[in-house]
Formats: sequence, structure tokens, C-alpha cells
Amino acid sequence: AEIQLSEEKEKAQVTLQSIGDAVITADADGCIEYLNPVAEELTGWETREAAGKPVAEVFQVLSEATRQPIDSPILRCLREGRTVELVEPTLLINRRLQEISIQDSAAPIRDRAGALIGAVMVFHDVSEERRLQRTKPVGKVRAEHRHAGLARATTGASLPSSPGHSTLRPMWNGESF
Repeated sequence: AEIQLSEEKEKAQVTLQSIGDAVITADADGCIEYLNPVAEELTGWETREAAGKPVAEVFQVLSEATRQPIDSPILRCLREGRTVELVEPTLLINRRLQEISIQDSAAPIRDRAGALIGAVMVFHDVSEERRLQRTKPVGKVRAEHRHAGLARATTGASLPSSPGHSTLRPMWNGESF
């Protein structure tokens, strides 16, 4: 049983490291437990540096429209005990003080008895999509996003995104098509 548990834990760790989106986990007190490699790249923090720090120190977000700080989805998720998705355009201010447009959601982590023991947040860079939305006519942006989705659906591949960031996601006004 101990060997099986160890193998399952290793498989879960490898899976988190392989995901193309950024993943952050936090304990029930809102302190960082883990960042996958994409989260490390986007936030500018390595797991070994961030572990144990409050989420608000590692993951700082602003409203794109007002440039005012907004509550971290992980902290809202922990407070409310439910899945939280940011619907307004959001900027991540990383450790290098770079601004990255992101889309994210956070979900509670519960033990077998249903007690809240932490939260997991998944996010990805949508800077290119937001830039396109600001600079191109609506029809052209939709056509390019449909092309990106078609490329992924037919080949299993994604169109390239900026180096070190997640792959392009077809989105329009916060909804997939």
C-alpha cells in the first residue's frame, strides 16, 4: 500500500509539472505549497522560494480596467469554499514587475471527509488575445481565434504564444467558442 501511495503521489507531481497552464496550490491558511514550472515562469517565483509565503505576496493581481488590486481567486475560494473564476480582465504583476494579462480560476481542495484543506488555482497568459482585442476589428479577431481553435482541434497542436507562457486559448469576451 505504501509503494502504491508513493507511485500515485509521483504521478500527480509529474502531471502537475506537465500541465501547459500555470498551477498554484495553497494550504487552508492561504500559504503557497506548490507552483508548477509555468506558474514559476509567469510569477517569477520558484516553488522553493514561494513555499510557505502568503498567496497575496506571490500572486498580485489588478483589474485591467481600474488598475486597482483585486482579491486573489485562491483567497476568495478559501473564504467561500467554492470554485471562483475571475471574469473581469486581470493583470498579474510578477516578481520582475512585468504585467501579464491572465485568465484564471481557483477550486477548493477537500479531504475525504469534505473538510477544506487548501485550494488550487489554474491560470494562463492571455496577453496576446487582449492585445488583439484592443487593436483589431472584431471580425478579424474572431476569425483568428477560430483558426487557433481549429488548428488545435485538427492537429492537437496550439499556435505559438510568447516564450515561456501558456499556449493560445480561443476566447472571446471571456467565453470559449
